[in-house]
Amino acid sequence: MRRFAAVILTIIVLAAAVPAWAATASLKLSSKADLAKSRRWLVLGNAGWVSVAGGQLDFLSPKGQRQRRLNLRGNEYLFGEFGSRYVGVIAFADRQPKTLSAVTFDLFDAAGTQKVRLNKPPFASVIVSPEGNAFVGVDGAEGLPKTTLRFYSADGKLHEAMDVARFEGGEFTRDGSHVFFKSADSGLQVCTARGDQVGTYGRADRWAASRDGSVVVLQRGDRLMFYHDGKLIQTLTWDASQGTVRGLALSPNGLHAAAISERHAAVIDVSSATILWETDTGDPLWNLRSVDLINDARLVALGLDYDPGPPAADRHTQSRCLLFDRTGQLLDTQSETPTKWGAVFPMVKFADTGGSLLFINRDNFRAFQIDLDQ
Repeated sequence: MRRFAAVILTIIVLAAAVPAWAATASLKLSSKADLAKSRRWLVLGNAGWVSVAGGQLDFLSPKGQRQRRLNLRGNEYLFGEFGSRYVGVIAFADRQPKTLSAVTFDLFDAAGTQKVRLNKPPFASVIVSPEGNAFVGVDGAEGLPKTTLRFYSADGKLHEAMDVARFEGGEFTRDGSHVFFKSADSGLQVCTARGDQVGTYGRADRWAASRDGSVVVLQRGDRLMFYHDGKLIQTLTWDASQGTVRGLALSPNGLHAAAISERHAAVIDVSSATILWETDTGDPLWNLRSVDLINDARLVALGLDYDPGPPAADRHTQSRCLLFDRTGQLLDTQSETPTKWGAVFPMVKFADTGGSLLFINRDNFRAFQIDLDQ
């Protein structure tokens, strides 16, 4: 028999640390898609999406209208961040490749307009800037003794190549100006979009950066460490009784951060490393999977997954997006019933302006416009 568990939230607010006013906000559905039949897909920042299905690559508008359709040449993979304005597409010759040999790399905007093509690119994976100004080709799988990163501008010009030992993944800042990446040997490092090395932060179990990369928060064991322009400015000890940190987020301007464990979330003032408010799911059947926030922490979103554990047949069949204001007041709840599951889902992601919110599951997404008062 199916068990339904309600999310019971316990809010702890440090009253002296937050203003007396509370915003009001409502979510209005602006776009949605159920993509269980798509082999691969990516929702873009305009709430449109790109999908690989039925031997074709489709670019769709927020209303689901097809803007462009391309016949697939082989085995296409999509590369980009959820909510970005651009997507990279690598075509491989073999539909079931044992050794990945790339045939082409294409960079497209959200409407499906091709910005650049590289034939026989010397990489099998790529990190794409959300702004489309640059991309980094990754030659070598994560964890190998050596991976080569190649830094390209949007026109396909190669600017720099760098060998990284035991590469563990990376991503651009939201403004496309910098690239952060992890190495098992050297920890978290940052370069400009052209590949000029800027600095290193050492070991980082998890990390998040502001829109321009000037502010960084990283987790190292039970400590949260806050940096500005590469200099450590604050540290905060995470209460081990609240569980291990599994997610971090920074507001676009870097003034506020949020951290989550399996069932606990906290919103933090970066300059003082002060916890402004905390919340707990209050129910062991619901796990926190993601967090995001807008400037001044005026809105905070949490993504939750329903997981009663094995052998329950209804694991991961429910997900929720919770929206809070700056004082920790719950403003809205959205629910979904996904048919597929992935460890990072559900994902929540605000636009940098705070005017919209993506609620993303493994096989569907919902985009909401936000009407925010105050």
